[in-house]
Amino acid sequence: MRHPETENGDGTTPNMLTSQSNNMSSTPTLSKNDSRDRFTLKFEQSNLVMSLKKQIADQRKKNEEQEQEIEDLKKSTKVCVFNELDVQLEAYTDECSRLRSLMEQELAKQSDQETQIKQLKKLLEEKDKEREER
Repeated sequence: MRHPETENGDGTTPNMLTSQSNNMSSTPTLSKNDSRDRFTLKFEQSNLVMSLKKQIADQRKKNEEQEQEIEDLKKSTKVCVFNELDVQLEAYTDECSRLRSLMEQELAKQSDQETQIKQLKKLLEEKDKEREER
């Protein structure tokens, strides 16, 4: 015999099902403002993402252009000529420094030799005076 409250056959009454469905429907629902806020937030986020993607693309394009300009400059004959002149200038500067150093050494030797010559002359003069006095 069936109990009058259990007409569904699964041990639940229609009243219980209604209360269960009411409990499920009582889960927090979004108000119109909340759904607008979420929509606005998602819209702003998607705009931000799109803006950042565009900036990245622009920066990549700019980077490629600059790299191409660098490559063009490397290949440019004028730049090659300037680089060669720069290398030559550095070589000439090094050679001038080397020659200046050699010249200073020779001048120092010459000065020492002149000093020695003066000393020898002085000694010779003294010897000559001693001979004359004898």
